[in-house]
Amino acid sequence: MNLHEQTYRIKQMMRVVNEETKSVNTDAKVIAQLNKWIDEHIAKAKSKLPTLKINVIDPNIIIDKVGTYLKSTIPTTLQNIKLGKGGDTFVYNVYTHIIPMIDSEINEIGWMKKKTIQALAPSKEELKKMLEQSEAFDDYLEMFNDTVDFSFGIGWMNEVKPYENNILKFTKQKDAWLDKNKLIIKNIIINKILKFVYS
Repeated sequence: MNLHEQTYRIKQMMRVVNEETKSVNTDAKVIAQLNKWIDEHIAKAKSKLPTLKINVIDPNIIIDKVGTYLKSTIPTTLQNIKLGKGGDTFVYNVYTHIIPMIDSEINEIGWMKKKTIQALAPSKEELKKMLEQSEAFDDYLEMFNDTVDFSFGIGWMNEVKPYENNILKFTKQKDAWLDKNKLIIKNIIINKILKFVYS
């Protein structure tokens, strides 16, 4: 290999290293913004928590755990946002992570608190109707949707401008899954509460 070929290969390697370094720095900025986005929306959600007449679990605990989980998903989710794929999988995974959290919180409720809740509760049919008509669930789902809207949180950044079309694809996938499943989610949570109170 002559000097010219060696110089060319070194320049090619340096170009690759520079591109990778630039990509890492760009991702670091976007990841920092997503962490900030999550913190802001978790704080906002906690400050605007709707109240239910019967509070079986403390939503603050669930919200904090969701925030921690969302932060752990950022690197993978960011790559999927750039590729314009997996918006539905992302939000499904978050949802399937939340449901066991709710189960865990319900299972940790002591006998005395359960008996107090049962004593204060109306009939099962009345509570079910009250929960179904409560705007609290819609408020929770809206807060959830705002918090997982990573694309909106970073869409204004110059660092992601090359991925605008893919960001839109990711968002549409996420929104389509939520629109299709929000009533199912609501009913699952209502049934968990009813099962706890009346078992």
